Amino acid sequence: MSPENGKKRAARGSTRAEKRERRAAQSLARFERAAEIFRLRGFSEKDCTVGLKNVTLRSLAAVLPLLALFVCLFVFLPARHFLTLPGAAAFFPSCILSVPVHEALHALVWACVSRFRGGISFGREGGFFYCACSRPLPRRKYLAGTLAPFLLLALAPAVVSFFTGRIMLFAFSVFNLISASADWYVFLRALSVRGVYLDHPTRCGFHAFTSNCNN
Repeated sequence: MSPENGKKRAARGSTRAEKRERRAAQSLARFERAAEIFRLRGFSEKDCTVGLKNVTLRSLAAVLPLLALFVCLFVFLPARHFLTLPGAAAFFPSCILSVPVHEALHALVWACVSRFRGGISFGREGGFFYCACSRPLPRRKYLAGTLAPFLLLALAPAVVSFFTGRIMLFAFSVFNLISASADWYVFLRALSVRGVYLDHPTRCGFHAFTSNCNN
């Protein structure tokens, strides 16, 4: 590689990083404006977020019991376990494709429950891809979008594999269960928190706002 090409590549990388930082700053500003509206109305606020770099161990610990249950059901349910060549060949492409599908499912469900009024954004922090919704949502609607990838890409294939014995389908469900571990962690945290949820644009989780009239 020539020095000139190296400089051009470095400049492109710097430009992309600057664009990501600018988008993140804009998303954070929208979040703060929405949060400030609730604060001015006298709502109580609870921070239920964790940094993307710190969420990995917590989310994996949260999903381990579910992973153990999946493995036990697959091993002990009376289905013939078999491996097919087409299934093995499709495994890695399917896993790669499931990454953007995972984020698209978050976006689609949140867009539906917010009646397609915008506010959906995508981003990447290190090796993590994420989708965020800047519109405040009731808990059940927020969790519908949060759990959509887990339900459709992890739980549904796992249930089918339990009764068909397809090893690669089960492996696909395990891959997506691990991919959705942060979503599962957010769901578990949300079980004890009521109110209106505002998804955080750069951290894993949400801020919950509760009207003091309900206290």
